[in-house]
Amino acid sequence: MTEKEFNIQDYLNTPTDRRLFLMECVKQDTGDGSLIAAALKDVVEAAGVAEVAGKIGMTERNLTKAVANSASLPFVTVLKIMQVAGIRIKAKKAKKAKKAKKKK
Repeated sequence: MTEKEFNIQDYLNTPTDRRLFLMECVKQDTGDGSLIAAALKDVVEAAGVAEVAGKIGMTERNLTKAVANSASLPFVTVLKIMQVAGIRIKAKKAKKAKKAKKKK
């Protein structure tokens, strides 16, 4: 029996699946945005590049290029993809980081 390689897109079949996945990735991101960017790419591919591109007013080619180079994904594109996924960004006060104790 051969093992099938895990592919998250096999589990992002519905808009609800994609929304919940993206919301969890936003929560789990370490602060550099890399997990969110990767999740956006997965969501776009699972939903269909052509469908998402049409909804956000981009060509398929430009959307594919944008999500492939997630390090420089324009914020406006992030917002549009999240909107298509049914997510709205809400700002809230960040928790203060705990200060490290000084060694004696």
